[in-house]
Amino acid sequence: QAVLARGKFVLALAARAEWATRKRSTAAATRPKISERKGRTFRGSSAGQARFYERFKDCRDVPMVHWAGKQGPYNIMVMDLQGPSLDDRFSVCGRKFTLKTVLMLAEQMIDRIEYVHS
Repeated sequence: QAVLARGKFVLALAARAEWATRKRSTAAATRPKISERKGRTFRGSSAGQARFYERFKDCRDVPMVHWAGKQGPYNIMVMDLQGPSLDDRFSVCGRKFTLKTVLMLAEQMIDRIEYVHS
């Protein structure tokens, strides 16, 4: 499995899954349980994030969560892989976006804010 991202408390792995007859690219994010974090507090959980994604599943471009729960010492969430991150695209563009790209991003952000507040 390829590592997509690694953070202080999260490891995101690429996965390939088959449901029915469709093949999908998915990402599995794993997070150690609180007891294994040496007493540090952490305000998120895979279940909480899964509820967030479920609530906004009708919003354009929000990935579908296929499963979220605990497996051994880890909290895991399996969701659709959307493609390169914004940071990856920014790097490909030489760390500089064109005006058109910035305006398109702004439009998408405004769409998301409108959806949340509607």
